[in-house]
Amino acid sequence: MQPHNTMTTQIPSQSARETVATRPPSTPDALQAARASERARLRQGVMNVRVRHFYCALEEMYDPALRGQPFVVGTGTGRPNEPGRVIDVSPAALRLGLAPGMPLRRAHRIAPRTRFMPASYDRYQPLLQHLRERYRAYSRIVESLPVADAFIDLRGCDLAFDSPVALAERLCAEIAEMGLTALIGIANGKAIAELAALMSRRDGRQ
Repeated sequence: MQPHNTMTTQIPSQSARETVATRPPSTPDALQAARASERARLRQGVMNVRVRHFYCALEEMYDPALRGQPFVVGTGTGRPNEPGRVIDVSPAALRLGLAPGMPLRRAHRIAPRTRFMPASYDRYQPLLQHLRERYRAYSRIVESLPVADAFIDLRGCDLAFDSPVALAERLCAEIAEMGLTALIGIANGKAIAELAALMSRRDGRQ
């Protein structure tokens, strides 16, 4: 008798079927769609930019002798014997316990040897305009905050970038070239982005 030829059919396991089913598509259209999806995912974030000591940094640019000195920029005439509030403090004044929003008279009582001066708004405008132009270069959707801070919505960003962190580091470096220091926080919402900026390192690169 001739032996019967036996054919065996192997049924792929569940894990094998899943592997085949989840294999990434390789067609050009599918790859293009995957890249578009990744770009969209990267742009689902908001950057909160906070410029540290904006007023005082500009005053130091105009008068280098102020660098390292405790001084205060205040409302009105900036004089501590008149009603008004502190707009900004230098890093040295911050270490003495002074802070923005504090009444000028109270600031003078805490640190009487600190120099007090008014804000020079006209002189600040060119650099402030330049800073806002930088923000708009990163996104069409920018919400300006008081002074130099802003929320930058990455959904309006046309720049190519590998990660939002790399984008923030690029912006930090450009702001540093202006002589300013920025803290940048990135998150899916404004509140968390603002918290992240407050928690970032002093050079703004975390």
